Amino acid sequence: MQKELDSHRADLVKLGERLSYFTSAVGFTNPEKLFNAVTDFNDLEWYRRSNIGWGVKSPDHWSRYQGLLSSEQDIRQRMGRYLTRLAQYAERAGRDDIAQWAVGSYSVLLSLPDLEYELFKARREWGRLLTAYTKQTLPLGAANQITDLASTGMQSLQQVANARDALLAPHSPLPNDVGTQIGYRAAAAAAYGAGNCGEQSDFLAAEACRLLPKTLITRLNYNKGSHLYIVLGPPNFPESAVVDPWPHKASVLRESAYGLKVGRKTEISYSFTADGRNLLALGSQYLRSPQVRPPRVSAMSIAAGTKYLREKYSRQAAVTHYITSTGGYNSDSDPESQPKLGLPLSEASLKATAANNFAMPRASAHASPPGGRHRSGSAFPAAPGPSTGTYPSAQPGRSAAAASHQPHAPHTAAWLHPVVAPSPVVARPAPEQRSVRDGAQRKLRRPSRH
Repeated sequence: MQKELDSHRADLVKLGERLSYFTSAVGFTNPEKLFNAVTDFNDLEWYRRSNIGWGVKSPDHWSRYQGLLSSEQDIRQRMGRYLTRLAQYAERAGRDDIAQWAVGSYSVLLSLPDLEYELFKARREWGRLLTAYTKQTLPLGAANQITDLASTGMQSLQQVANARDALLAPHSPLPNDVGTQIGYRAAAAAAYGAGNCGEQSDFLAAEACRLLPKTLITRLNYNKGSHLYIVLGPPNFPESAVVDPWPHKASVLRESAYGLKVGRKTEISYSFTADGRNLLALGSQYLRSPQVRPPRVSAMSIAAGTKYLREKYSRQAAVTHYITSTGGYNSDSDPESQPKLGLPLSEASLKATAANNFAMPRASAHASPPGGRHRSGSAFPAAPGPSTGTYPSAQPGRSAAAASHQPHAPHTAAWLHPVVAPSPVVARPAPEQRSVRDGAQRKLRRPSRH
């Protein structure tokens, strides 16, 4: 389906090559409006394909890109409206070839939203499954998320350090292959059951390579290492899914809804097309087996964990976050009745750490969660005291959002419960698309109001 989308967009980009001749051949009045709509469409495609990371260096281009993004629907509607008029002019002039060309272009334009959404939905479901599987395989969570540190009694901090130490002494020389290196880092995180955003994104990318062949997998590096996350599909495009398992209640979102803006302060960490290889198995060959598996540790409250960090690990407190969700909400539905803990991911929320009691900068009040429960500059309420029981593992087949709506409780180590890996994707026919050509023909028979 991605190839079909790319082919349709390429056809629409080429509209401008023939417009001048066609409009003059049929006596089309005010062709500038059609030219302008096609130019805006082509500019937006160019910006999207110009990759990422240019936003800071070219603020004027970034402003132009944001304006085109916000008016994308209007651009497509204008293109469709004037292509319809061009076909009507061509029919009156007896130029059936131009009429068929205009109708065909309009049909392609109409098909884009359905194709984009169907592909995004498929990637979103796989992203949710991969997120749940990542959280299950790395049950201790991150060393820089207070929810994970408190629920594991600070055990995630030690296990992330152990996993990184293990990477320094491979069993044998590591080959200079990106896939193997991703698998090596992912295998270390899985062996110790913990990882920050880098390790979690590596593990998710390794599994996506095995499960989603022919899918473009990109890891983006936000603001020189402030955060790392995965995009399934070409970055910047609406059919792609941002998959970020690091927040406590992670959601899989389109780039437009994600808390960090792809393109402005980001760089590509790596990008490759999935080929079905088991990167985790490849990397595991070079990893020395962990010698010590720590016993389970009692949980502590968020407030107690914050105090402990500030007293014992002051440097760690400066990089420990209380980020609950991936986008602007704390869950996919975010009902007002749900208590909101922590902050949704945003550029401003990355500045709220345990060192300043997770207070948002006062100039960033606009980044607070909807509902205004946590006002800028205020400290967050402490979570309930130490809880009992085990952390419910996310099961493959459940959405990541549903699997993450659980109370804080001690995690159980990954090696205590066997992990059931999701099955590889099975190729099946694309969902039947409605006939857009019939709709285009019906549109042509309506009288034009312009």
